Amino acid sequence: MPISSATEGSLIFVADLSPGGESALDYAIAIAVEQHWRLEILHCFYVSVAPGANQYLYDQEKASKKYEAEGKMRAMLEHIKTHNYPHSERPLEIHSQILEGNYEDNLLKIAEATHTKLILMRTQSKHKLADSFLSGSSDIYKRIKCPILTVPPEAHFKGFHHIVYTTDFDNADHKIIQELINFSRKVDAKLDCLHITTSGKNLIAENQKMTLLQEKFSNFTDEKLRFKVILEKKMVNGLENYLDKNEPNLLVMLNHEQGFIDRLLSRNPVKYIALNARIPTLVYRKNS
Repeated sequence: MPISSATEGSLIFVADLSPGGESALDYAIAIAVEQHWRLEILHCFYVSVAPGANQYLYDQEKASKKYEAEGKMRAMLEHIKTHNYPHSERPLEIHSQILEGNYEDNLLKIAEATHTKLILMRTQSKHKLADSFLSGSSDIYKRIKCPILTVPPEAHFKGFHHIVYTTDFDNADHKIIQELINFSRKVDAKLDCLHITTSGKNLIAENQKMTLLQEKFSNFTDEKLRFKVILEKKMVNGLENYLDKNEPNLLVMLNHEQGFIDRLLSRNPVKYIALNARIPTLVYRKNS
């Protein structure tokens, strides 16, 4: 993930304030602390009555929903322990906001104003923002370039010990892998750079591509950095089998721009995996 040496930039945690959201918050806190980022916590609520239709009912519903959200936000913040940035006595900067309106519009405003490095959210939330963010045709996908980290409800933070990056030999690989090496060294994690081929005819050629990719990181020669090519009939099934066997704590993928036919047929394996994986999935945007 993008590495910041100074205390610049922010991580936005999209909080739906529903039961179980604390586990995703644990990931947000751990990453923000390690990366020296400010933690922005955002919750949005929707008022069903238009202010022009009935101002009294609009004011009543807005006040009620905001009051309820403030209570849940306050309870969540009270359980956050004090965290200091590494090699510093400065405590983690946390800023929470409860805003009326949809998440997309509010998130765009905050992201543009706070130099956002990463957006973190749960996969199974009422707002369905992860689905929108990973859809190439959505406005939020086009305008926000930073990576997104999706956290499934069953994930509980226990540190990052094993990271898997799936490569398709893209030009962006070098930058992403370098950032992941930097992060994995910080948290003392293993890093696998994995390519899954679905054709035995391409196996030799793609092993050669992986060797060339590995040579770019020849100065990182230890057992915690591995480059692997595996052969599977289907990419998604192959990845699921690899994750089940190796049990990593974090999956990292690059989301490519989709063509019209892919969008029409809803063919986006990265989106499918990010929304259905049983471990947190960090999704980079092309040119992010």
